[in-house]
Amino acid sequence: MNDSKDVLKDKDKSSMPAARFLGMQEDLPGRPLIAMYNIIGGKRHGSTVTARTLRLEGIEVPDPGNRNI
Repeated sequence: MNDSKDVLKDKDKSSMPAARFLGMQEDLPGRPLIAMYNIIGGKRHGSTVTARTLRLEGIEVPDPGNRNI
Protein backbone atom coordinates (compact mmCIF):
# COMPACT_ATOMS: atom_id res chain seq x y z
CA MET A 1 0.00 0.00 0.00
CA ASN A 2 1.29 3.46 -0.91
CA ASP A 3 1.18 6.12 1.73
CA SER A 4 0.41 9.72 0.79
CA LYS A 5 4.12 10.63 0.54
CA ASP A 6 4.74 7.90 -2.06
CA VAL A 7 1.72 8.98 -4.09
CA LEU A 8 2.86 12.61 -4.01
CA LYS A 9 6.37 11.62 -5.03
CA ASP A 10 5.00 9.63 -8.02
CA LYS A 11 2.69 12.50 -8.99
CA ASP A 12 5.58 14.98 -8.91
CA LYS A 13 7.63 12.75 -11.21
CA SER A 14 4.80 12.38 -13.72
CA SER A 15 4.23 16.14 -13.83
CA MET A 16 7.90 16.97 -14.33
CA PRO A 17 8.52 18.70 -17.64
CA ALA A 18 10.41 16.84 -20.34
CA ALA A 19 11.98 17.85 -23.63
CA ARG A 20 11.84 16.63 -27.21
CA PHE A 21 14.56 17.30 -29.77
CA LEU A 22 13.21 19.59 -32.49
CA GLY A 23 16.12 20.09 -34.86
CA MET A 24 19.28 22.05 -35.49
CA GLN A 25 19.25 25.83 -35.92
CA GLU A 26 21.91 27.39 -38.06
CA ASP A 27 23.42 30.47 -36.50
CA LEU A 28 26.03 32.24 -38.62
CA PRO A 29 28.23 30.72 -41.31
CA GLY A 30 31.29 29.15 -39.74
CA ARG A 31 29.65 28.83 -36.32
CA PRO A 32 28.36 25.54 -34.86
CA LEU A 33 24.77 24.41 -35.23
CA ILE A 34 22.55 24.82 -32.18
CA ALA A 35 20.33 21.93 -31.03
CA MET A 36 16.78 23.12 -30.27
CA TYR A 37 14.23 21.39 -28.03
CA ASN A 38 10.54 21.77 -27.22
CA ILE A 39 9.52 21.66 -23.56
CA ILE A 40 6.61 19.36 -22.78
CA GLY A 41 4.74 20.09 -19.56
CA GLY A 42 5.50 22.47 -16.73
CA LYS A 43 5.41 26.25 -16.67
CA ARG A 44 7.33 26.59 -19.98
CA HIS A 45 5.25 24.02 -21.90
CA GLY A 46 5.51 24.60 -25.64
CA SER A 47 8.66 26.74 -25.42
CA THR A 48 11.45 26.10 -27.91
CA VAL A 49 14.81 26.36 -26.15
CA THR A 50 18.46 25.35 -26.24
CA ALA A 51 20.12 22.64 -24.15
CA ARG A 52 21.49 25.38 -21.88
CA THR A 53 17.98 26.50 -20.98
CA LEU A 54 16.89 22.91 -20.33
CA ARG A 55 19.78 22.48 -17.90
CA LEU A 56 18.94 25.78 -16.17
CA GLU A 57 15.33 24.60 -15.79
CA GLY A 58 16.45 21.22 -14.42
CA ILE A 59 15.08 19.32 -17.42
CA GLU A 60 17.01 16.35 -18.79
CA VAL A 61 18.54 17.09 -22.19
CA PRO A 62 17.61 14.33 -24.65
CA ASP A 63 20.10 12.93 -27.14
CA PRO A 64 19.63 14.81 -30.43
CA GLY A 65 20.19 11.54 -32.27
CA ASN A 66 17.22 9.87 -30.56
CA ARG A 67 14.10 11.33 -32.18
CA ASN A 68 11.73 9.12 -30.16
CA ILE A 69 12.20 11.04 -26.90
